Amino acid sequence: MNFYYRRIQAFLSHFLKGGFYEAEHRCFFAKRAELGPNRLGLVYEDSRLTFRQMNERACRTANALTKIGVAMGDRVAILAQNCPEYYDTYFGVAKIGAITVPLNWRLAPPEIQFILENSGARTLVFGPEYTEMVAGLRGRIPAKDYIYAGTGNVPDFARSMKQIQEEVNSREPAWKGEGDEPWLSCILPERRANPKDQC
Repeated sequence: MNFYYRRIQAFLSHFLKGGFYEAEHRCFFAKRAELGPNRLGLVYEDSRLTFRQMNERACRTANALTKIGVAMGDRVAILAQNCPEYYDTYFGVAKIGAITVPLNWRLAPPEIQFILENSGARTLVFGPEYTEMVAGLRGRIPAKDYIYAGTGNVPDFARSMKQIQEEVNSREPAWKGEGDEPWLSCILPERRANPKDQC
């Protein structure tokens, strides 16, 4: 956890040219959109997104999460590989003072379940590769809302991220915190004596 924390701290400090706490992670895209709105911020397959577009997407995600009931301090888990929706979720969650619970997609289902149970995540954002796994975990984890971050058919138990983003505006959400709230929760999976038990 400390390793990843230091990496994220260095990343944000570099791009915001200031201290970690002074910069405030929730303002990252807003700041970049202000300083260089048309600068390229993300290249993913055939997609090209500027910092302004990335901030708008994060704002829409934040407003969509608020609309479905996510509030400051709530945990939002994400199970996905590299994709624009990961950035949408990560920084959108921060904008409303909720807490991101990143899940390592290499973990076995019992390990994912352990983290979700112990984090208390009420919302789970997942990529199309993990639809079957998530369907199997339903009813065994605290999550009440499921958000499908991908293309193709949306499972009947989930909402489409694209759709919920389109249903709200891209205004910056009102900030209700004091600036020192936690924003990331990293939980290590339970390790049993026999690793084969996890397979």
